[in-house]
Amino acid sequence: MKKKIIITISVIVLLIILSFIIWKLTYTIPEDYNLILTNNMSHVDGPDKTYYIYDDKIIVETKSYFPDGQNPFGLNQNHTIEIFNDENSINVNTLDGVYNLIKNKDGKTVYNVWK
Repeated sequence: MKKKIIITISVIVLLIILSFIIWKLTYTIPEDYNLILTNNMSHVDGPDKTYYIYDDKIIVETKSYFPDGQNPFGLNQNHTIEIFNDENSINVNTLDGVYNLIKNKDGKTVYNVWK
C-alpha cells in the first residue's frame, strides 16, 4: 500500500515538473497589440528586438546571434521574451519612447531558450 502511494506521489510530482518545463519552453505573444516597433541590428551591433505595445504593458522579444564557438555546447542563438507592465504604454509610438519607458525597469522573463 505504501509503495502505491509513493509511486502515485512521485508520478504527480513528475507531471508537475514536466508541465512547468513545457510551459517555460512555449510562450505565444498575444495578438491584440496596438503597435509593433522593431529594431533590427547586424549580428555584430546587437540583438534584433521587436516591441509589442499594449494598453498596459510592453512585450520585448529579443533574438541574439553569436558566432560559433563563443558559447558553451555550440549554442549560438538566444530567444527571450520579457514583459514590462506599465500603464503609460498607451502613449508610446516611437522606439525612443519605448526606450525611455522601460529604461531602468526590470521586466518579467517569460521565455528564454538557447538554440
